[in-house]
Amino acid sequence: PKRVTVETNGTQKIKYDLRHYILNNYKFDSKMEWFWSYSPKLQSVSGEKPEKAIKLDVVADYHYLSNFGQIKPVVTHEPLAFNELESVMARARDYDFGIEWPVYLMACGATKEDQEEISREICTIALEIGYNFSARVHCAVYGNEIGT
Repeated sequence: PKRVTVETNGTQKIKYDLRHYILNNYKFDSKMEWFWSYSPKLQSVSGEKPEKAIKLDVVADYHYLSNFGQIKPVVTHEPLAFNELESVMARARDYDFGIEWPVYLMACGATKEDQEEISREICTIALEIGYNFSARVHCAVYGNEIGT
């Protein structure tokens, strides 16, 4: 395909065969696009420990293989989530050659009602601090259903 998007939490190293495939088919071809959609799991939102959930060495390798990408964390409206996000973003920008993808904040919540409750606030905050907002459409459409 000419365009591929990979949704990832950024914790898995790229296997040799995939790395080879991306380098040979996408890295140097301006008509092809390999796009990373990196969704880091913030401890203040997911409960996952940063040393397990934030692997910037892995994400830097993704970035090396393709400059096309975005960072899409799920956040709450709590200051703790934004403090943690800013810490992760500062580390990402400073990491090696810098991971400079646009940031799209998504509101925490697994159902349409949860999303509606804080989406406007998250969108407003995102725009105020220079980020973008992205709806979590799968939550609005499917809610918290498993297997859809």
